[in-house]
Amino acid sequence: MTRAERVVRELVGAHGRTYAAEAGITLKDTPQPLYRLLVLSLLLSARIRGSVAIATARELHRAGLRDPRRMARAGRQERVEALGRGCLPTLRRTYGDATRPWRRAVDRAMGR
Repeated sequence: MTRAERVVRELVGAHGRTYAAEAGITLKDTPQPLYRLLVLSLLLSARIRGSVAIATARELHRAGLRDPRRMARAGRQERVEALGRGCLPTLRRTYGDATRPWRRAVDRAMGR
């Protein structure tokens, strides 16, 4: 076991589960879990509680917004409703500003 692996194991042992595990994301080197991790990281970077970010990431998954194509095809209202169900009223009110980096990431992923 490398030093980095020991450090990670010790941190997880001391502090519990990772945000990805709490959000129900099984990490694999495939597009969908990596996209979900990207979405979760964007939500966690907002000025909100981690538990709210996790709940919102779970709700986006339940709403079927699991990959860039589905996110891009979803209407604005569908995304706003999913964000609201994830207990993120602040993000709903400031949807344009708060999700701008997210929308740019989706546009890049879609080749726009």
